[in-house]
Amino acid sequence: MIDNNELKRKYDFCVVYLTKDYYPMFEGCIYKFTRANFKDVLVINVDMGSLPENLGEGVKICNRLDIKMVDKKAISYQEGLKVADDYLSKNKIDVNWMMCPQHDVIPLRRSFWDDSQEIIDSIDSEKVGMVGANCFMKYSKALKGIEVD
Repeated sequence: MIDNNELKRKYDFCVVYLTKDYYPMFEGCIYKFTRANFKDVLVINVDMGSLPENLGEGVKICNRLDIKMVDKKAISYQEGLKVADDYLSKNKIDVNWMMCPQHDVIPLRRSFWDDSQEIIDSIDSEKVGMVGANCFMKYSKALKGIEVD
């Protein structure tokens, strides 16, 4: 049974990963290099049709990192977001936004979740349904850019 108090975090969003076979990137990239604390935010994962052996390892990795695995599989990006939304509704988890980064996107600032919430709070949700970004920067250059953090 899922404890909703455990799942609800202080933010009005959750992080959703759509994963196919690349579960090792959680430990080897995202969680390894981040400065943000993933324990502060609800993270859920929808499997996108991984090979059975990769899915088995993925379940172990997600358990170690406190990433909630959604039971239902998906095959398209849009379906994956629908599966995540259904998971949130079914478990009565009240978030207004889903943040859906790729597996090579690393939140570098310690304040990343607070900064994200501040931006979300400034959005008129009656007018905006989706926000996107496209930014590339080498990790070493990005770290230099936030050394004051």
